[in-house]
Amino acid sequence: MRLTTGPAAAAALVLALTGCASALGDETSVLDLATITVGVKYDQPGTGLRGPDGELTGFDVDVAHDIAERLGYPPDRVELVGVTSAEREDLLISGEVDIVVATYSITQARKTQVTFAGPYYVAQQDLLVRAEETHIDDVRDLEGRRLCQGRGSNSARRITEGLGIEVEQTDAPSYGDCVDALRDGEVDAMSTDNLILAGFLARDPDASGW
Repeated sequence: MRLTTGPAAAAALVLALTGCASALGDETSVLDLATITVGVKYDQPGTGLRGPDGELTGFDVDVAHDIAERLGYPPDRVELVGVTSAEREDLLISGEVDIVVATYSITQARKTQVTFAGPYYVAQQDLLVRAEETHIDDVRDLEGRRLCQGRGSNSARRITEGLGIEVEQTDAPSYGDCVDALRDGEVDAMSTDNLILAGFLARDPDASGW
């Protein structure tokens, strides 16, 4: 696979917490908990990935522990929970997680549901295509092509609504599923933050058919 030029849009890696006080209880502060539960991605190499042993590792995980420590929570009082793009707001609002540390585009609609802090990293949105793909070198080349995004992401909307490019959109359960679909030829490209795409590319750059 190879990275190619994507839309001129930025997506932030941010700290998000519920904007609804009742999710933690009206009298409860995130500083008053016995343990803090942090949602991180679990299917993104380099940022947040669950290994064969079940351990979550990556840049977001390191940031999550750093934030928790600054809030007064040592590692033994931090619970990491794997989350997907589609379930972030629901888990925050329900109180199942106290904060989310992950790739998370800041939008006006989302600001009505959760509170954002940061960003602590700003990534550009790019495209990942198969190495042998010769007809997609720019986002405009996606016109009429099959595009995959992780469910709950805004990536495709930036292309279709933001740039007026019509695509055949697939919303996969996770970014890893998009990579599998791209490898198998079921879609022509996937789009999200370049940091995420670079992680998938670095994990297995020489895989057959990529």
